[in-house]
Amino acid sequence: MRRVSGWLVAALFLSACAETGSEQVVTVVSDPPGASCQLSRENLSLGTVPQTPGSLKISKSVAPLIVACSAAGYETITGGFEALFVGNPQTTLINGAREGKPPGLDATYYAYPDTMTITLRRPVVPGR
Repeated sequence: MRRVSGWLVAALFLSACAETGSEQVVTVVSDPPGASCQLSRENLSLGTVPQTPGSLKISKSVAPLIVACSAAGYETITGGFEALFVGNPQTTLINGAREGKPPGLDATYYAYPDTMTITLRRPVVPGR
């Protein structure tokens, strides 16, 4: 029987922990830069990025994240970003069963994109 290195065990443990957690930092980028963006989910405000590019720490969820950006001289643009499953399916099922949670809905196994880009556009002015 071969011995398993302590470093290998630690690396496997840390990689398993990296995919879970109840919060994450997301970065909002706009074109052009300098927009103010409001982040919300299920009609609840999560916070504001006062000027893009900028980051905000948010709680994870399986619900879509809504990002609404505005800047002087541009229309307000709203984008939706889905949470993606990032967990290990086998671990998720085992942990979900042990904790009494539906494994497919445990937010700790989901994450939003690390960077979200919103492209602003100038309003159309009739007659010009």
